Amino acid sequence: MDTIVINITEVVEQISANVSETSTEVTREIKEATGFEGPQGPQGPAGPQGPQGPAGLAGADGAPGQDGAQGPRGEVGPQGPAGPAGINAWGSITGAITNQSDLAAALAGKTNIPTRKTPLVLETDCYSPNASSLAPFFGVAQSSGIITQINGEIEHPGIISLRDSTTANGGYRITTDPLSLLIAGGEKLVVTFQVRNARSGIRIHIGFFDSTTNADPTDCICLVGTANGSAVTLTPRARANNTAQDVTAFTPALNTWYTAVFEVNANASAASIIIYNDAGTAVFTSETLTNLPTAAGRHTAGGIAAFESSTDAAADIVWLDYLRLEINRTLVR
Repeated sequence: MDTIVINITEVVEQISANVSETSTEVTREIKEATGFEGPQGPQGPAGPQGPQGPAGLAGADGAPGQDGAQGPRGEVGPQGPAGPAGINAWGSITGAITNQSDLAAALAGKTNIPTRKTPLVLETDCYSPNASSLAPFFGVAQSSGIITQINGEIEHPGIISLRDSTTANGGYRITTDPLSLLIAGGEKLVVTFQVRNARSGIRIHIGFFDSTTNADPTDCICLVGTANGSAVTLTPRARANNTAQDVTAFTPALNTWYTAVFEVNANASAASIIIYNDAGTAVFTSETLTNLPTAAGRHTAGGIAAFESSTDAAADIVWLDYLRLEINRTLVR
C-alpha cells in the first residue's frame, strides 16, 4: 500500500512540472510572436456629461435693496362734504350800515357773540427810556426822578433804570393809568427786575396798585419794598380800602434778576405772587392773598414804581427789563 501512494505522488509532481514547463514555453513563444508590452498610452477623451443632479437647498435671503425713487403724486381726491354752518354774528340785525353810529348801534343790540376779544395783553421790553416808547404803559417822574437806558444783556435785551433824585421822595413809575383796571378775575402781571439799592428811605411798589407816589397804596395786590440800609424787603400785600393783608416777605439779593408773577384766580376771590430767579426756578411763593380790591371804584394800575425819601445823591433804585399785563377772561369787547 505504501508503495502505491509514493508512486502516485511522484506521478502528480511529474505532471505539475510538465505543465509548468509547457506554460512557460507557451508564454515565451507568445512574447516572441507579439513583442514586449509597450508603455501606457495617453488618457482618452472625456466621456459624455452625465445627467444633472438634483437641486441643492436654497441659500439664505440677501440684504434688502435700497428704496426706489418716490412715485409720482396721485390725483387730488374729491372735495369733502361741507362743514356745519358757522354762527351768524349779526343774528337778526338787518339794514344798511353806513357810518360808525350805525355800527355802534348794531353791536350794542347784538347778544349772541360769545367772544369778541380775549385775552387782553399789554407788554413792553424797555428798549428806550423815552416815556412814549413804553406804550401801552407810560412813565411818570415824581419829584425830579428819571429813567435811563442800561446796556442790554444777552438774556435781557432792553433795560431801564428807575432813579431817584436829590429831591425828597424823588423817583419814577412805569404803569398803566391808576384808574385803568378794576380787578374782576383772570388778571396777570409779569415783571422782570433787579433791586439795585438798599439805602434807607427807598420805597418800591410792584404789581397792581393805585398809589402814584411813595405813599402806601389804598387798593392793591402788590409787593411793597422797604430798605434798611443793607437790604430790601419785598412784602406781599392785598388791600381794598381797609386794613392791609401782609404775608411773609421776600428779601431779594441786590443786583440780581428776578421775575415776579402776580395772578388773580378766575372769580377774583384770591391771588398769588410767585418770584422766579433767572434760571426759571421759583424762589418764593406767597401765601394766598384774599383781601382783593374788587368793589366798585377800587381801581388800580399795573406796573412798577420806585422812590426815595432822602435827598442823597441820585442813584439807581431798580432796573426793569420786561413788563407784561394780561386779562385772561372773556371780555364783551
